[in-house]
Amino acid sequence: MYEITGQRIGSEESRFSLEVITHIELTEIEIRCRTAVEGGGAQYKIDAGAVFSVDPPGIVPPEVVQEFAEKVGVMSVYPYARSAISNLGAQLGVDRPTLPLLRAGGVRLNNHDAVPEESEPTPG
Repeated sequence: MYEITGQRIGSEESRFSLEVITHIELTEIEIRCRTAVEGGGAQYKIDAGAVFSVDPPGIVPPEVVQEFAEKVGVMSVYPYARSAISNLGAQLGVDRPTLPLLRAGGVRLNNHDAVPEESEPTPG
């Protein structure tokens, strides 16, 4: 985790955004998910990441990194962001927002942002 913040707000409006950042070295690939959520009377910012080893060390083509980030990286990090938001909501004593479920292959990276196929929150 790089950042975990939550605060009460007066608005009940719901918003969700997910930004995926990749950092590539010869020996590792880091995938970070920055999630901003508003709903249930609070707003949250979560910045979480995972580091994956590259073995043997070498240059990984950008299209391989993108596919890895979409299919493996985001799917590895996102559950921790969801959990952090749920925990913060409980600590703040507000209704916890329902975040969209992400499915393998359901996230497509474009320039700087990850866009879930369903951008509307899914109940449950």
